[in-house]
Amino acid sequence: MMFLKQEKDSVMFILEDEGPGIEDDVKTRIFDKFYQADGSHKAEGNGLGLALVKRIVDSAGGTIKAENREYGGCRFVVELPIQKDEAI
Repeated sequence: MMFLKQEKDSVMFILEDEGPGIEDDVKTRIFDKFYQADGSHKAEGNGLGLALVKRIVDSAGGTIKAENREYGGCRFVVELPIQKDEAI
């Protein structure tokens, strides 16, 4: 599921799933380039997806974090600042 939430100076994108969640020791590494938390999937990746997302979010002045949902599954929270238009 995906949710959007607007705060005074930022907007939050919240993505949730109902999978097994993320182990605590992995949460700090999943945004590292080439890191793969789970090698059991049939289709292998190269570990760049979340690293690219983090780089884009960082370059926009935002933050991204991964956390486990209370009743199972994972939640990714992306928070981006709202750019205010300035008069030219």
